[in-house]
Amino acid sequence: MQHFSHIYSSNNDCGSRRTTTSLQPPSLTLHDRVAIVTGSSRGIGRAIALHLAQLGAKIVVNYTSNSAQAEQVASEINSSSHENSARAITFKADVSDADQVKSLFDSAEQAFGSPIHILVNSAGVLDSKYPTIPNTSVEDFDRIFSINTRGAFLCCKEASSRLKRGGGGRIILLSSSIVGALKPGFGAYAASKAAVEAMTKILAKELKGSGITVNLLCLFS
Repeated sequence: MQHFSHIYSSNNDCGSRRTTTSLQPPSLTLHDRVAIVTGSSRGIGRAIALHLAQLGAKIVVNYTSNSAQAEQVASEINSSSHENSARAITFKADVSDADQVKSLFDSAEQAFGSPIHILVNSAGVLDSKYPTIPNTSVEDFDRIFSINTRGAFLCCKEASSRLKRGGGGRIILLSSSIVGALKPGFGAYAASKAAVEAMTKILAKELKGSGITVNLLCLFS
């Protein structure tokens, strides 16, 4: 089981923990800010999308295959809103495809008539066979890197030029404690997420002064 109660600044390694707790109920701190959450039709991505919506954000629920699950997330968000207009939409896009990523950002801007404020890149895959590195097929290795690493790169690349500047822009990427644990059976997955961690730190430096922050959310397995 993965937990996401710990947040890590992009200036720190995934293993340097900064725990944040709050006993206060959620407030609408993200009122009317537009957030794209990739891979948010289920799992961690779904939980993040619902939480951002509770804070007042308008959500683009991205998915790649299961439209019914994505529509369920959007429906849950919209049914809890007292507004007439939709606060969540769904959009099918493969994050490893540059053209589809661009279309994802286009749809967010068009649907809500607003710049995008937040990107949470939670789309990710691993090999459920948990093979050793010698037993990992080239096809499985490429698939993992295509979604986890190339997908993060393409989303960050698009977000860097599309997110609102001057304050309020947020790019959040996901990694895993597996990177530091170095567990056998997770070679390709750990390597793909290690690349994401490095990219997060570098992008944070490159966007310094833009008002867009870049941070890493580390999941504990």
